Amino acid sequence: MFQEGRRIQTRFCRIVALEGTGRIGFATAKAIGSKPKRNRAKRRLREAVRLFAGSLPPNADVVFVGKASLQDAAWSALVNDLGDGMRALGGLWANESASDL
Repeated sequence: MFQEGRRIQTRFCRIVALEGTGRIGFATAKAIGSKPKRNRAKRRLREAVRLFAGSLPPNADVVFVGKASLQDAAWSALVNDLGDGMRALGGLWANESASDL
């Protein structure tokens, strides 16, 4: 997944997508800190992704990896950043799918 997938970098997370069955995964960098801090960051990331779930490519497996900056991010900044990343992923996925035809 991480070797072959398409990557999008945002301020607060890295998005990796690969053709698949529509699964979604979440991970966090150890730089965030202790396990409870990483879990809280994952919960915030999961909720932000839920807001944009309809814009995910249905034929892609996607992993969201939270960066250390996610821990201190304001909610509105996280949502805006993730929205930009999801739009970039949608455009990247559409371009790649069109080139496969």
